[in-house]
Amino acid sequence: METSSNWTNLPLDLLALIFKRLTFSDQVRFGCVCRLWFVIASQKPYPPAPELPWLLLRNNTWYLPERPHYEFFSLQENRIYKVNRLPEFRYTGKIRGFHEGWCLTQYRIANAYESFYLLNPFSKVKIRLADLFGVISDVTKAVIFSSNKYMIVAVLFADGNLAFCKVGDSEWYVPVPTQYRRFVDITFYKGKLYALRETKLDVIFVDEALLPQMVDTINIPQGQNYAKDEYLVECGNDLLVVKRYYKHIIGCTALFDVFKLQENQTTRWTKVENLSDQILLVLGRDSSLSVPAEMFPGLKESQIIFHVHDSDDLAVYSLEDGTIKPFFTPLPNPRLVNPMCVKPMCAS
Repeated sequence: METSSNWTNLPLDLLALIFKRLTFSDQVRFGCVCRLWFVIASQKPYPPAPELPWLLLRNNTWYLPERPHYEFFSLQENRIYKVNRLPEFRYTGKIRGFHEGWCLTQYRIANAYESFYLLNPFSKVKIRLADLFGVISDVTKAVIFSSNKYMIVAVLFADGNLAFCKVGDSEWYVPVPTQYRRFVDITFYKGKLYALRETKLDVIFVDEALLPQMVDTINIPQGQNYAKDEYLVECGNDLLVVKRYYKHIIGCTALFDVFKLQENQTTRWTKVENLSDQILLVLGRDSSLSVPAEMFPGLKESQIIFHVHDSDDLAVYSLEDGTIKPFFTPLPNPRLVNPMCVKPMCAS
């Protein structure tokens, strides 16, 4: 006689081990099976298993009120996830970058001041930051440094200037603008802020007191004599400068160069011809990261996935032979623009 198994009677330690092996979306589904599994999922005994990043997609069907302003696209599952219950994801705010599940939302109040929040769209946790007065330039990128004691947000404005805020403080620290420093990208790397400008890479130490100190300025390799965009990307334990060159007009990508920072070496940069087992996603200055090549079926190591300007498409550039091919997973319709990489995880 056959006997049926009762999944609700599995030992708790075994259920926790099962939960540990699940990706974020599967952990959510795990919690929908029964009351016991919901309790385990709500306790979040383990972070989600590694998976391909999701893409945050901003759709341009703003005139349809039933459609959310932002949607998530899972590269691994090739499906859309909609976020309908967050007003920040509809019309009132702008998403200015993601870090470990947190996104920075920016609101302009009557052209007088900027209101900022850190928002985790998966757990619905929201942290209000200090208001920023007298700023008329949009934020183009936000990065976060977190320690056991404090969390610091650094933002880059469209005019190339920076600002810093510690979670819980009542005001931002805004360095005096200078015409000689117009930054184009920033990232926290090994506890310091690296700020990229046209020919230099500034290394800035930011402590709990929010008194940024310039500790180093590094010349960056000039690369080729084409119109270009430049990005900072952390790849494994290395910091890369990625140069994206264009053909005759902006928007038509010709090739990429990648340079690795050599810390504490006389020769500060090494041109990278092989990314070992990594693939780079370069979707914009506000969204660039690396992932293991083995997570992308159909792709090889040392390739760069990039967003094709003014289109819905992604493409793949090979560092080994310089070829450009379409990405195997097209972005979904209707037209969706400006994708950002998102690491799905809950924050409390």
